[in-house]
Amino acid sequence: MMVVREDILAKVKQAIQQVDTQAEMILFGSQAKGNARPNSD
Repeated sequence: MMVVREDILAKVKQAIQQVDTQAEMILFGSQAKGNARPNSD
């Protein structure tokens, strides 16, 4: 499943940088930290 996430993140990053080359993407939450559980939101 991580391959799919990495693919999606790469596409989002590319789309953001097409609008603003200086933009940064900051992820947060249990999914971003890698400690999500089945009941995480």
